[in-house]
Amino acid sequence: MAHTVITIDGETILDDPLDTWQRRPPELLASMISPGHDPKPYTKAMMIALADAAAHQQPIHINIQTSRHGAWTLTVTPTLALP
Repeated sequence: MAHTVITIDGETILDDPLDTWQRRPPELLASMISPGHDPKPYTKAMMIALADAAAHQQPIHINIQTSRHGAWTLTVTPTLALP
């Protein structure tokens, strides 16, 4: 079973099997795209990586680093080992 880990600035915000959140998205992910929410600049890139992992049932670690100047870096690492 594919596993998803999302880390933002060193804090793990999601660490679940893919099938768990495909049935019911975690509150955090749902809130990121809810109406009236001002999404972070990296949200769209993160969602694309999640969709690709879900489509291929591939375990994935998404690591996002932000700076106080508005810059961000998103690194996607396919993982074979479960945490």
